[in-house]
Amino acid sequence: MKHKINGFKILLGFYSILLLFSCKDEDSLINRNPVKVEAISVKKEKIENTIKTLGTLSYKSKHNVSSLVSGRLVSLNVKEGDFVNKGQCLGNLRNVQLENQKEMYENNLSEAEASLLIAEDNFRTERLNIEKQMKCLEKLNMQIQQTDKEYEYKKKCFLKSQELYSVGGISESKLCEEEMNLEQLKTSVEVMKKEYEISSVGFRNEDIEKFGYEVPASQKEIKDLIVNIKSRQASNAVVQERTRVDSVKKSLLNMELLMDELKIKSTVSGIVATCNFQIGDHVSENETCFVIFDTSNLNAVFYVQEQEIGKYKTNSKLLVAIPSITETIETFVSEISPVADPVTGNFCVKAEICNSNNILKPGMFINCTLLINDLEYLTIPESCLLYDELENPMVLCISNNHVFYRKIKIYCKKNGLLYIEEGLKENDMIVNLPSLMLKEGEAVEIQ
Repeated sequence: MKHKINGFKILLGFYSILLLFSCKDEDSLINRNPVKVEAISVKKEKIENTIKTLGTLSYKSKHNVSSLVSGRLVSLNVKEGDFVNKGQCLGNLRNVQLENQKEMYENNLSEAEASLLIAEDNFRTERLNIEKQMKCLEKLNMQIQQTDKEYEYKKKCFLKSQELYSVGGISESKLCEEEMNLEQLKTSVEVMKKEYEISSVGFRNEDIEKFGYEVPASQKEIKDLIVNIKSRQASNAVVQERTRVDSVKKSLLNMELLMDELKIKSTVSGIVATCNFQIGDHVSENETCFVIFDTSNLNAVFYVQEQEIGKYKTNSKLLVAIPSITETIETFVSEISPVADPVTGNFCVKAEICNSNNILKPGMFINCTLLINDLEYLTIPESCLLYDELENPMVLCISNNHVFYRKIKIYCKKNGLLYIEEGLKENDMIVNLPSLMLKEGEAVEIQ
């Protein structure tokens, strides 16, 4: 019984001591002078709302480069990974059959050009001959006129000789001689007229009309038209030979174009991805020889988790940072995959990037930042932050010149500021750089 009473006395004494010290602490908090503290007012500030992801640059399109003709590869001017410009020769083929055909067309062209020269020479000669014939007709006509005048003169003389003969002025033989000469001259005139009629066939006005032309008014125009009509066959021969020359030239040009296809040229500017042949290999017609990645425009490719894909829209503003060249490019979302990847559950998102200077290369790593509308949060400096025993964030709020702990929920930390989701109100006063000696409920004085 004594032991129980003694134990009770000891326990009662222990609690008395604790109560005494507790009262002293409270008295000391009440009686202590207010602690001077630096206070910060809680303010609202906007924060840039972004989503950041990692990705890579990828080619937007690839082009298969082939030859329209077959041949044996005799030279390679590039290797895989090289950058090439549009129209650059990547390799050369050889086709013996095309070479032989080209030589044949060249020989045909030389022959056709020679035939054309002959036809043109014949045409000029034919026109000259026609002009000569027309001059001869004019000469014959003049001779007929002159002979006809002589005949008329001889006829008058013969009539006078008959009168002289009747009076015995000349002999009968002389008269017969003059009569025979007159008949010969008359026959000569008639023969010359017949020759003129024969030679003028084709040079008459009715001949012009038979060819379907109207007879011109001037004599010069008539002569020119007759020359053109009479030389029409030679003119057609020239046209025929000229057509032949043009036809052979076109055939040769087509052959040269085919020969030019033996030069395998890049259709775009970009990077040689694959080369499917080696020197000495046979390349068939329209067979892919090279694969070129078009790098004039690239795609920024990255993957987004399904809980965030709803924030991405086509034409959403996007910042693409390329660490390897320390450059940031502003662009827009161009393509969003409608189906998630069955393995990862992520969605593929693409954004087009212009690469006109060809600095960017496929495979480069990128940091993509999606820019969303700015959000407004309460902010305090990071220097106000404290943690409790469970590492939960809290701050010391000032109310009626006393400090009290208040737990907070932090949205993010940025540029030395804490963006608060819960726990504070605008214009709350918070202790900055709080001392560990401050206790909850202690009086403070704001500096």
